[in-house]
Amino acid sequence: MSSDLIAYFIFGGCWVVAILVLVRINERLWLAPSAIFFIGFFFHGFVAPYVELTGVRTILDPSNLDYVLRQTCYSAAALLLGYSLVQVVAQRGKIRLRRDRVTPLAPVFRRTGVAAAIVAMLFVWVTTFGVLILSGRLEAQRGTGAYDGGTLRQLAAVGFAIYALVPALVMSRFQAPDRRSAIVTACAWLSMIAVAAFSVLQFARFTIAYVAAVVFMHWHTRVRRVRFRWFALLGAGVVLLSVFSQARSLREGIVNVSPAELLSFLANRAARVTDVAYSLARSLPGQGVFTQTVNFVPGIDDYFHGTTYLRSFLALFMPNAITGSYDFDTPAYWFREMYAPGLMTQGYDFSMMAEAYMNFGDWMSGVFLLVGAAVAGLSNAVRKSNSPMLVLWAALCIINLTFGLRNDSNSLFVRATYFILPALGLSALNRVRFRISPAPVRTAGVQAPDA
Repeated sequence: MSSDLIAYFIFGGCWVVAILVLVRINERLWLAPSAIFFIGFFFHGFVAPYVELTGVRTILDPSNLDYVLRQTCYSAAALLLGYSLVQVVAQRGKIRLRRDRVTPLAPVFRRTGVAAAIVAMLFVWVTTFGVLILSGRLEAQRGTGAYDGGTLRQLAAVGFAIYALVPALVMSRFQAPDRRSAIVTACAWLSMIAVAAFSVLQFARFTIAYVAAVVFMHWHTRVRRVRFRWFALLGAGVVLLSVFSQARSLREGIVNVSPAELLSFLANRAARVTDVAYSLARSLPGQGVFTQTVNFVPGIDDYFHGTTYLRSFLALFMPNAITGSYDFDTPAYWFREMYAPGLMTQGYDFSMMAEAYMNFGDWMSGVFLLVGAAVAGLSNAVRKSNSPMLVLWAALCIINLTFGLRNDSNSLFVRATYFILPALGLSALNRVRFRISPAPVRTAGVQAPDA
C-alpha cells in the first residue's frame, strides 16, 4: 500500500471522528440520525476501496484510484461544511426548531388506528408473497434487473414502498393509547416477521436492514436511548446478516437448497473471518464504479451537466412500473452499457459520487455541500418535529441517502417520493369520517307535512 493511500485513509479516519464530535455537539447525541449517514459515507468512500484492492472479483481501476480518493476528500469536506452551515443557522434561530429533547409524537394512524394498522400489516404480507412468487425468487437467485418486463422489474421497488409501513406501525405502537396499543404492537411484530422472511427467502440483507435502521432511528431519538448492550446485539445481527447473505453465491433459490447444505455453507463462511470482514466492508460499494466512470467521462461521453438528476426527477411522473418502458437510461444502466454492453442483468451497483462526477467533473463536491445541508435538516426533523409524517419521511430519507451512496439518483428520488405514499394514504383514509343525516324527529301532536 502506497504512502498516498495511507494518507487518504488517515484523512478519512480523522474526518469521521471530527464530524461525529460535531454531531454530538450540535445534536447532543452520539448516534444521531445524521451520524448514520456520515459513518456510511466513511465506509463507502474510504474503507471499501482498500478492501476492493484486495478482492478477487472487483472492477476497481487502480490507475484512477488516486483521483477518486482525492475527490472523496473534497466531497467529505463539503459534507462537513454543508452540515455545519445548516446547524449554525439553526442555532441562531433562523430556522425555528423545537427544544432539543424527546417530544411527544402523535400516532401516525390516529384514533381508529387499529383498522389502519391491520390493513398495513396485510399489505406487508401480501406484498411479501407477491414479490417472491411472481418474481420467481424462491426457485432462482435472480436480481430485479434480470427481467425484461418493466412491471416485473419494479416489483421490488413496490415492495420496499409497502415495507415503509412497518416503521409507521412501530411509531404508532409507542403512541397508541390504552388497549389499542396491543393490537398495533401485534401488527408491527407480524410486519417485521414478514420483512425478515422476505430477506431470508432471497438471501438478502438490504430489505431488513433498511426497515430496521428506520425503526432504530425512531426508537433511539424519540422513545428511549439505546444502551451499549443493544448496540452490541445490533452489531452481532449485522454480522449474521452479512454471513447469511453470502448464500447467494450458491446461485440457487432457497427451495432448491437443502437445510444441511445451507447450514454447512454458512458454517464454512462464518469460520472464515476474512470473508465476513470483506462482506461487511463492502456493504456500501461503488468506488470501483467511480474509477471506471473516470475512463468514460469525458473520454467517450461528455459531462452531463446535471441532466441525470433532472431526468431522474421527471421519471417520477412516468413510473416504469406503469409504462413498462425503459427508454430513460438511468446512470446505472448507462454504466452497464459502457462497461459491459449486452449484459442482461444490472450486474453492478452504481455510486452517488460517480454520478456527481459524470455531471460536474472536478466540481462534483458541490453536490455534497447540498447533501450535507440536507442531512442536517432531515436529522433535525427526525429529532424535533411533532409531525409524525415528517418524522417518518425524514428518517426514510436519511436511510435512503445512506444506502443511496451505492445507487444513482433515479433510485434516490423514487424512494424519497414513493416510500411515504402508503403511510400517507392510510393516514388520510384513517381520518375520513362518514356522517349520516339524522332522521326527521316527529313531535307528539304535530302531524308531519305531506310530501
